[in-house]
Amino acid sequence: MATSSCSRVECVGIVSDSFYFEALETTTDVFMDSFNINTRSCRAYWVRSKDNKFLLIDHEQQFRAQNLTSQQLCQPECKFKIQVYTDFEDVHGDKKTPAMLYVKNDDKIMVACCRGETEVYPEQMEALPTRIESNKHKALFFMSELTAAHTYEFESSEYPSWFLGFQRDRENPSKNELVLLHKCEDEVDESCQVILCN
Repeated sequence: MATSSCSRVECVGIVSDSFYFEALETTTDVFMDSFNINTRSCRAYWVRSKDNKFLLIDHEQQFRAQNLTSQQLCQPECKFKIQVYTDFEDVHGDKKTPAMLYVKNDDKIMVACCRGETEVYPEQMEALPTRIESNKHKALFFMSELTAAHTYEFESSEYPSWFLGFQRDRENPSKNELVLLHKCEDEVDESCQVILCN
């Protein structure tokens, strides 16, 4: 919670039409965010790169983007869900939505997580966290809509100025890897742009 020069209070009672509060002591300002899962906001999308490759979790349990047929797009490992979280403090103030990106594969929840400043890997979770008590989490991204229709950027909460992006796979140039890419706030980098399709 960010106090922003406000005092923390606790409601101690209600009498008739009056509320009574007691000021809580704080020794320092608190600048911790917390995020709650938004149970009404979880949608499924195909995730597409600017060069029309679709994201999937492959047989090696890695995130890859590649050209897919309409029949392949019907497979569950191609349909990603974006779970939105509510940021009660909204300290970002720039319309960035806290979110997690995941896919269900063989009835397992595989969540996109960051490790280091460039690696994105799928981590199996029994369930998504319902509350995140920190402003940083390996699976939490700040999603912002760009001016182009259905185009978004996903900035890592763990590594500010590092965004989900697509990079050509060194072993198979016809595919792209999902990675974190560094970019400045106002810089335009199409490899960090993600298109969400229903």
